[in-house]
Amino acid sequence: MITFLWVFQTVVAQKTTPTIQCSNLVVTNTTGTSATISWQSGDGLYSTVFIRKGTSTSPNAIPLDNVNYVPNSFFGSGDQIGTSGWYCVADTRSNNSLRINDLTPETTYQVQVFASNYYISSNHTFYLRTINSGNSVTLTTPKKSNVATLSNLSSSDGTLDPVFSSETTDYKVRVSNEVSSIKVTPVATNANAAIKVNGLTEYSGIPSDRIDLIEGENTIGIEVTAEDGTVKKYSISVFRFLPQPTIQARDLNFTNTTATGTTLNWTNGNGKGRIVFMREGANSGSAPVPDNIYFAENKVFGLGDQIGTTGWYAICKINTDNKIEITGLTTGKTYQAIVMEFNGFPDYPSYLTTTSTGNPAAVTTISNIASLSNLSCSVGTLDPFFSSETKDYKARVSNEVSSITVTPVATNANATIKVNEVAVVSGSPSQKIDLVAGASTVVKIEVTSQDGTVKTYTVTVEKSSLGVVNNKIEGFVVYPNPVQHGKVYIETKSTFIKDIKIFDVSGKKVLSVQTTDREVNIGDLQKGVYIMKVNQDGAESTEKLVVQ
Repeated sequence: MITFLWVFQTVVAQKTTPTIQCSNLVVTNTTGTSATISWQSGDGLYSTVFIRKGTSTSPNAIPLDNVNYVPNSFFGSGDQIGTSGWYCVADTRSNNSLRINDLTPETTYQVQVFASNYYISSNHTFYLRTINSGNSVTLTTPKKSNVATLSNLSSSDGTLDPVFSSETTDYKVRVSNEVSSIKVTPVATNANAAIKVNGLTEYSGIPSDRIDLIEGENTIGIEVTAEDGTVKKYSISVFRFLPQPTIQARDLNFTNTTATGTTLNWTNGNGKGRIVFMREGANSGSAPVPDNIYFAENKVFGLGDQIGTTGWYAICKINTDNKIEITGLTTGKTYQAIVMEFNGFPDYPSYLTTTSTGNPAAVTTISNIASLSNLSCSVGTLDPFFSSETKDYKARVSNEVSSITVTPVATNANATIKVNEVAVVSGSPSQKIDLVAGASTVVKIEVTSQDGTVKTYTVTVEKSSLGVVNNKIEGFVVYPNPVQHGKVYIETKSTFIKDIKIFDVSGKKVLSVQTTDREVNIGDLQKGVYIMKVNQDGAESTEKLVVQ
């Protein structure tokens, strides 16, 4: 009996208590209901963690040797040291950190970690019960968070509209018809908030399970619950577009085109509807590619929504018809139009953006411009000077002139011109117009635009002997000559316009000016000898001019 006792005591003595205690306890990530404890292990085979509700002045934990305390990381669920309030939350061999759960908000706790040895063969446990610096540690849980917001929200396909903000709860996402399911990734502002997506629990920052999408509108609900029970709900409306049409509208043509409008006609494709876009200008070489979004249309060109900054404006959306009247165009301008088939709804269309036969097509509006850009006479000078807006002129010629021609130039190339009822090509001289001796001759120039607008100019040609001696200008004097300071003066008795032309010795015209003034600026001429010809009131004089 004595021998057996000695042997037992020897075995127990060989399996002894650790000598180095666990130390450096640190508390992190404390919330209203949980906290993380980490420590530096001692020299025991195990680290046994106890926690109790109370301050650091509470009695230390005193675990009993040869008692195996069953741990549970949820406070109050593990074994207690007697009735001391110290509960075992961990008995770990390899880890040196632990997340403790089920704590009470706004409550102080004391934590201690003991180095321990446990021997399975003999079922003995030994605890090092001495407490050193850094063991124990106190933690106080804060008030339960009431933060039930998300700090981020994203989808696996499409883009949130508007851009995510914690305070914005409703979003839209558009996806193509090829996308049949989607994931969302919610991120909680507070890590302890709970998240549900369509009623299923999800984890912050981790994509949800795939959510099947039907064609059309789908609603995804995200519910965030704070620690204190506060709830905030977010919603994503996901629109899955219908498939694109497969046959594009074709054979665009224009009828009833005027100066400011036209009627566009076409053959429909196989979409549920179609949209018309128009831009000013010739063929751009490529068709526009609009996003699958709503475009506000307007039959007045330029007032509908534009595709980006391309100049393509939405004119109208039509379900069954195949023509549209367009207004607000500019006279004499070329425009392009394109008709796109779409499926879906006006707010969520799926456009077919390919081109087809006769689509796009161009049209040029009819001009209503019935003006001249220039008008001149073969003899004499117009008085006043020509201006497109001035319709009535006079021209004086000498008695020796028996006929003249006029050369009208149309502002718009599509306008037609008649001189005294005879058609004339723009920029070409008219037929000869006989002048009546001793009387005035009225030349009528009629300009007709494409749309029928008419504007009439007149030139009253008068024969006169006044101011002419042998067809020379009466009182014609040029001074100073030689010219030294870049200015020359021309005196005559007539007050009519002087048509002045200066030629160099090779016959090249170097200056042309019409004026009623005496002073003529020739400062740009180089030094040399020139010939000056002056026409006034049907007479002409010539002067040799020396520039020094």
